[in-house]
Amino acid sequence: MNFAPEFAPDAQSQCRELDDPELQEFVWDAVEGLAHNPPSEPELIADFVHEGEDGWHYIFVSVNVDHAGHKITVAGVNHYFRPKTR
Repeated sequence: MNFAPEFAPDAQSQCRELDDPELQEFVWDAVEGLAHNPPSEPELIADFVHEGEDGWHYIFVSVNVDHAGHKITVAGVNHYFRPKTR
C-alpha cells in the first residue's frame, strides 16, 4: 500500500540545504521508496549512500510513519560527505 509522503518544515529546509540538486532528488526518491514500501516501525532513520564524482554522500532520513493515516512524514535530513582518496 502506498503512503503519502510529506516533509516537516525543518526537514524541508534541511533538504534544500543540500547544495546539489541531484542529492535533493535522491532524497525525494528515497522518501518515495519508503512511501511505496512503508516500514512497520512508527519511527525510523533510513540511511542511503549516493556515489558522486568526488566522493560518497551518506544521507540519513528520519521518518515518522502514521499507519492509520497512511502517511510518512520526514522529520529530518542529515548529510555526511566522504571524499574519494587516490
